[in-house]
Amino acid sequence: MSVDVEVGHELDDWVRRVARQAAPTVAPRMEQEVRELIEEIKKRWPVDPHGKTRPGRIGRPHTRDGFRAVLTVTQDGIEARITNDFGADYFYKIRSEQNDLEGKSPFVTLVRTPARKRAKALADDLSEDLVRMAGG
Repeated sequence: MSVDVEVGHELDDWVRRVARQAAPTVAPRMEQEVRELIEEIKKRWPVDPHGKTRPGRIGRPHTRDGFRAVLTVTQDGIEARITNDFGADYFYKIRSEQNDLEGKSPFVTLVRTPARKRAKALADDLSEDLVRMAGG
């Protein structure tokens, strides 16, 4: 979840200053949003009911258990994102009827679309705080 802003060189120092001031307020909010989304994802992520007993799967973690939040704060900005350590390279291929997915991609339905909605809502919610921090 990130918001990119492109500015000219004359505003570069000002943007960095605002980003540093905003980090203590914005970063925890972004991390909270990502963690809440991960909990929602885990509740509805499709799980193979035979996966734990099928040969080759025994002892292997499920993709549902690999979701984690990553928060990066640099001098140029703040980024909160969701990663998955198990099988993320084939998520786009998964289609499921489980958990109200109706044959749709769980990645799109449970991760990408909600993340975009949350990012927009959070940006709208924090915009007043950022304007105030910027002296506006």
